[in-house]
Order: sequence, then C-alpha cells, then structure tokens
Amino acid sequence: MEMKQGLVLGPLLFLLYINDPPLNIHGTNLVMFADDINVLHVITDNDVCAFQRKTDRLIAELEIWFNRDDL
Repeated sequence: MEMKQGLVLGPLLFLLYINDPPLNIHGTNLVMFADDINVLHVITDNDVCAFQRKTDRLIAELEIWFNRDDL
C-alpha cells in the first residue's frame, strides 16, 4: 500500500492566501520563499529618528496586514 502525504491543494491555497504582502507593505524589500517571509529593511538614513519612523511605519503596515488576514 502506498502512503500519500497531504494534498496539493493545501499548499497552493496557502500560497494564494499569503501572496499579497508585497502589494501592501511599502518602503522595504520582502523576500518570500514557500511559507517564509523575510523583511529586508535597508538602513539609508544617518538620522536615527528618521530610521525609527520608517521602522515604526513598516511594523504598523505588517500589523495591519496580519490582522486583516487573521494571522
């Protein structure tokens, strides 16, 4: 008897479900692979306050996306 592991539909639906962060998260680079998302926040400011504001805005956008998608 051959054992089957899961369905093909589950991973596909998951990828469709989490496919929209690049459309909603701005000012940073998102690297997505399978079920991982990495946020690459490049430091280009010498001003610590400006960097902090950008980081706070990024975190707020991520929080909105997570809450909207019930994650």
